[in-house]
Amino acid sequence: MMPAQRRRQQRPVTVAGLLKRAFVALVAVIVIGGTVGVIAAGPAYRTANRQLVDLARTRTANLDVRATLARATLALYGYQLTGEVAYRLAYQTARSDFDSTLARLSRLASPQDVAHVNALQENSQNWWGLADPQIAAAPGVRPSSGEVAATQVRYAQAVAASQAIDQRLSERAVRLFRTINRLNVAALVGLTGLTLLGMAVIAFVGSVVTRRITSPLRQVAAAVGEQSCGRSDVRVAVTGAPVEIMAVAAAVNKAAGQEFEERRILDKSQRLAVAIREHMSRAGALSTAARGLGDLLGADHVVIMAAPSDSEDAIVEVWSAPDAVGDPAALTRTPVDWALPDDGAFVAATVPDSGATPPEAERVALRAAGAGPVITLAFGEGVVPAGHVTVVRRAGRSAFTPFDVQFVTLVAGAMARALTQARLFEQEHRLVTRLQEVDAAKTEFLSTVSHELRTPLTSVTGYLEVLLDQDAGPLTAGQERMLRVIERNADRLRSLIEDLLIVSRIESDAFTLDSVPVDVSALLATTCLAFEPAAAKAGVTLVRAAEGPLPVRGDPDQLDRIMMNLLSNAVKFSPDGGTVTVGARAEGSDILITVRDTGIGIPADEVPHLFTRFFRASNATRREISGTGLGLPIVAAIVDRHGGTITVATEEGEGTTFTVRLPRDMAAAEESRTPDE
Repeated sequence: MMPAQRRRQQRPVTVAGLLKRAFVALVAVIVIGGTVGVIAAGPAYRTANRQLVDLARTRTANLDVRATLARATLALYGYQLTGEVAYRLAYQTARSDFDSTLARLSRLASPQDVAHVNALQENSQNWWGLADPQIAAAPGVRPSSGEVAATQVRYAQAVAASQAIDQRLSERAVRLFRTINRLNVAALVGLTGLTLLGMAVIAFVGSVVTRRITSPLRQVAAAVGEQSCGRSDVRVAVTGAPVEIMAVAAAVNKAAGQEFEERRILDKSQRLAVAIREHMSRAGALSTAARGLGDLLGADHVVIMAAPSDSEDAIVEVWSAPDAVGDPAALTRTPVDWALPDDGAFVAATVPDSGATPPEAERVALRAAGAGPVITLAFGEGVVPAGHVTVVRRAGRSAFTPFDVQFVTLVAGAMARALTQARLFEQEHRLVTRLQEVDAAKTEFLSTVSHELRTPLTSVTGYLEVLLDQDAGPLTAGQERMLRVIERNADRLRSLIEDLLIVSRIESDAFTLDSVPVDVSALLATTCLAFEPAAAKAGVTLVRAAEGPLPVRGDPDQLDRIMMNLLSNAVKFSPDGGTVTVGARAEGSDILITVRDTGIGIPADEVPHLFTRFFRASNATRREISGTGLGLPIVAAIVDRHGGTITVATEEGEGTTFTVRLPRDMAAAEESRTPDE
């Protein structure tokens, strides 16, 4: 034998070897090009990144200086308004923090920003010089308007100096980003060239490798195509091909004899799995599985045992053929708790006479069932078995094949899923029933608690009125102030109790409305008049724009509640200097009421939840604006009972508009509504 021939026999050709040559060339090109690119671009990237880090630190220090000034300003205004010592302490803390933050900014600032930092320091010191005497004043002593104006001007100058620094830093950051972008473009161009070079190398080597691989693969594909058309006698004959393709050809030849049997098993198991999963009860699923296994495998007995759970009993299903021999009852009394092989199945041509698997009790039960060939298999989803299935044929019959075991395995998987589905269905049914009970108990609790709170609150407010009228004796100014605080909170508590009572009546379907003529325009004027003091106190301008008489039929008290709740929300969520516009007009057979504010608005993704009980917008919660989340659900319920609709248009930070559409005739609108509405 020649040396070259011996080397070819010792080193057979493989697909991996052929591909390795192509990939080695590609990797070499990539590594060399990447190394050159990193060496060329690395220093520039590091310099730009270091400058960006310095800019970020300087901007953070600048923001800290501005934040310290803001905290001091808020504390100064709070002290002037309330006289509380806590605001003075907050001011002093900010005063002490300012020097350190400014010093840090000075250290971090580049030479080209020193002049602006000095301007910030000078303007800040001017502000501190005006603010320190004001914070040192006695509680309740407010500065003159001139002093306030001067303080505001100095503060604005300091903020402007800080913003100028921030603007300069932002411009330098933009320039740095442009530099990085240019580097990225250069890197992209280099990478593109490297890619093209790699593609050329792969194209050359691939043309060689393709011929060595595709020719024998075409032979394999042709044989598989003929086998799929039913010619099971066709075999693949490939010589001189890579080792992997030779292995594929051998596997194709081996699978040709098994394909028909596998298709038969797969088709039957799929039909049976569908039939099993159609059941919503565990017993029905196991019954169908036992009958299907017995019929399709030609078994004498099938015993399926579903394990118990915390809330469910064990289930045993037994199927026997009409001509079966033996009694499978003993199998139902011997749970399969012995260790199965790693694949979760015990398969035997005959019941063994001894050994640890299966144990003696199981062997006795199998003999009583007349078992010869036997399959015992655990099934379940997860690591904990959901149950076991045992299939037996009488002694003397043919043993179970691997395909039979595969079939039982597939059906067992369908059983596991069906049991899980049935268990979830039953649990969901119990959960829904329990939730209904909890909801009913909650509704009854709300109603009871609201009624019980009402009685003592009436006594509290009654005695409070006596004290405020000074019928029980004169009051000092401090006592009257404290009693007014109690009165305000009692009113809030009364309003909350009324809301809870209304919600309870709505949920129990005990909420009824009167139907009398109501002039919406007049009712709106009364409501706005009642809200003018609250709006003025909040610094909100209240504008009313309503046409002449706007008659509807409805409940005046509940219509007033709609307007009160919408106005209350609009004023509460509008900032100082905001505007709330209330309007009403006729449109066809309806009356439209609109309440528009310039407040904080509502996040778009939270709008669908606005009319859900106890829901509050996230921005309102962050700002710690008080509320219970009951006002809008009550408004929606009252509008619905009047046969109307309510819609909302909002943009966060810009404001919100609520539009209520009421039919002029509530009774006609109620009759026109479908039962589903």
